[in-house]
Amino acid sequence: MGIENKNMHIEIVSIEENKQLECVEKCENSNDCGKIGYLNLGTRNAAGVSLSHVYLIVQNTSDENLDIEYNKFTAIDNDGFSYKGCDFGCEYYAKSKFYNVGHYSLPPKVKVRFLVMFQSKRISRIIYEDSYPDFYFSIDVDNISNSKKVSIESLKQEIYNKNDLIKRLKSELERNREELKNSQEELKEVSEELNTFQRVLKERGGWSETIKRRREDLLIKYEIVEDDDYYRMISLEKEDTVSFHREFDKTKGNYNWINEGDALISLKADNAFGYNMDGRTIIKSPVSGIFEFNNNKMIGYKEEICRIKKYSMEMKDRIIEDLEKKEIKENVYKKERKKILERQVLDELIEEGKVFNAYTKKDGNRTTIPMDIANAVWNRDGGKCCICGSRDNLEFDHIIPISKGGATTFRNLQILCKNCNIRKSDNI
Repeated sequence: MGIENKNMHIEIVSIEENKQLECVEKCENSNDCGKIGYLNLGTRNAAGVSLSHVYLIVQNTSDENLDIEYNKFTAIDNDGFSYKGCDFGCEYYAKSKFYNVGHYSLPPKVKVRFLVMFQSKRISRIIYEDSYPDFYFSIDVDNISNSKKVSIESLKQEIYNKNDLIKRLKSELERNREELKNSQEELKEVSEELNTFQRVLKERGGWSETIKRRREDLLIKYEIVEDDDYYRMISLEKEDTVSFHREFDKTKGNYNWINEGDALISLKADNAFGYNMDGRTIIKSPVSGIFEFNNNKMIGYKEEICRIKKYSMEMKDRIIEDLEKKEIKENVYKKERKKILERQVLDELIEEGKVFNAYTKKDGNRTTIPMDIANAVWNRDGGKCCICGSRDNLEFDHIIPISKGGATTFRNLQILCKNCNIRKSDNI
């Protein structure tokens, strides 16, 4: 059944009411689809979404292009409620049925298959309304023959889809059978290994003895080598590198002193996984003394883990005092060296003309005038020599020299050029 005017002709091919979308079978993105989201149904998953499908043939009988759009169609259900065409613009879905969807620019004298979908579960009437080319039609669906409500074309397509699904299911079933066969073979091998393990376990006296032996196998292997000054821990792990964590008092004032018999370090294998599998091993100190090491990670076979410089307990206080003095000396040396370097740098900056707010203290060392005082004096004297007015080779001058008790203050400072400063010094 069709409706036409001088510009266009519309024919309803078939109607499938409240039909579940076939996206689940056709599209890998059906569980999170933006096109489904546009329907405003509160989901982006095509599973469970049903829409009424109306298949049309639209012919342009005019001499101009016509725009066919989904929202120009309205469906009326059995209770009289109206539903606009859905914004379901998935071209892949429509093309699989050889139809267009959403909108289509139809050239003159040309037909197009067009699919419109509605959220109504039943359809009693279809309305099309277009302000241009001033076209309106309304057709009762009950007047459409039953053969058009489910078209032969759609049935063929559905059969094709079902056959494709059956083919994929058969392929998946065959794959699952092969995997099941492999799993059964693996299960048989595991069962044989388990029976062998249980028999050996019974011969060795049960679980507790086996676990004890297994834990001993997992412990980190090492040896202790002694020379005149040190006890050295050496790794004997051939298959893996080891790392350690110090277990004794690591506070600064202790200076790595360790007592004989105290927990020294805990060793672990680097590439093992799980606490019970990493061979975590506690080593106790064989002697009192100072703990030393070069590296505590990725220690290889026959490499030194750590060492203890041997001292008797009677020497502890003296050794720690000597280490403390050594540390103090190093700190004092660093501070004094920094002062020397700062003086050298200051002299260089003065020679280069990059610093001129400097003066020589009574002890002969140079230092700089505080910036707040230097800025105040500079602004007061206008940035020029107070004697000759020159703006070149300027220096800060103590009016009463430092050697005669003058202070580095705003009142006792003035700006002089280098020549005037030399002449003033000659006259003092």
